[in-house]
Amino acid sequence: MIPLLGITTCNQFEVFCQLINSINYPVKILSVLVNSSLEYFDKIREYVHTNPNSFVGKVDLAFSEQNLGCSSSWNFHIKNYSDAEY
Repeated sequence: MIPLLGITTCNQFEVFCQLINSINYPVKILSVLVNSSLEYFDKIREYVHTNPNSFVGKVDLAFSEQNLGCSSSWNFHIKNYSDAEY
């Protein structure tokens, strides 16, 4: 089982949906950081809750109204789940 899978999204809803649907190995925690508008965050939240993936144990959603950029977004996942094995 993968202890943590971190995903950061800013736009491209269809690509996000494809990514979520492609998970085919057990994941303990799926951390999703949305760097976009509140409307996009609501769209992501709605999709995750209405289309659960049986391989994902828990989904944690976080919102940032400004785009943190690539490195800061990855650091968000690493810092918030520092107890994950890898």
